[in-house]
Amino acid sequence: MKISNSAKRLGELMQMLNIRQTDLVEKTGIPKSAMSMYLNGKREPRQDKLSAIADAYNVNEAWLMGFDVPMERNDNIHSASHLYNKLAQQGVDLSGKKADWEISGTLDEETFNFLKLYMELDYIGKCSIKSTLNQEIDRIKKLEEAKKQIEQLKNELAKRCKPRVLYTYMQKIASAGTGFYFDDIPSDTIEASYCKGADFVIGVNGDSMEPDYHDGDKLYVQKAINLSVGDVGIFTVWGECFVKELGTHGLISRNPNYDDISETEDVKLIGRVLGKVDE
Repeated sequence: MKISNSAKRLGELMQMLNIRQTDLVEKTGIPKSAMSMYLNGKREPRQDKLSAIADAYNVNEAWLMGFDVPMERNDNIHSASHLYNKLAQQGVDLSGKKADWEISGTLDEETFNFLKLYMELDYIGKCSIKSTLNQEIDRIKKLEEAKKQIEQLKNELAKRCKPRVLYTYMQKIASAGTGFYFDDIPSDTIEASYCKGADFVIGVNGDSMEPDYHDGDKLYVQKAINLSVGDVGIFTVWGECFVKELGTHGLISRNPNYDDISETEDVKLIGRVLGKVDE
């Protein structure tokens, strides 16, 4: 029995979904002029246009025409078996042997039961669930963003609260390039944030350790008698001072434009690089 018309039903649909005419046009592909006539009741949509609207918003075509039928499409009122078969056709593994659906496509029992209940809802119920899900996703995103901001503030506060101490400063002579004689290095003092284990601060000259260490960087150094392969240290080679990575067969320059230093050279370890001075 027909109790309404397409214009009124389209109005009801727009009100329930809080959408505009432009949304209908964009989602269905129906021209704006034609959609205006449908909404004003000046013209009834043809069958292909009714199908386009019904498909776009998952509603019953007969309901759109004004008949006294459920708004929800009949073929979307799924039983558990209908849901099972549809998911199986889409390639979802329903064996329950795998736990992570997001990765493997497997539905665990809890997720499957939730979907069964969801499929039993009418159109308005499903819209309500979707709205709640969107709100919760937005809440989680905002919560994660707030956590990041708090962590950043904590890190900034920790930096500000670090005590500053005086270190012996070997001025810009740990060469990341051509080298300087260690015995002739001028020393001074520098105030820097406390670094556990650091015995002195040394400056970097050159770019052979880029991208990790740049010309002008200041490094915390701990005096040491040995390093592990992969550690960065301050070394002298025939009296010249370098900052290099310890390799299995010598000293490594991280910048590929520079050669490594062979282990057969007269290499002496001065100390272990603990990190950069944060200025």
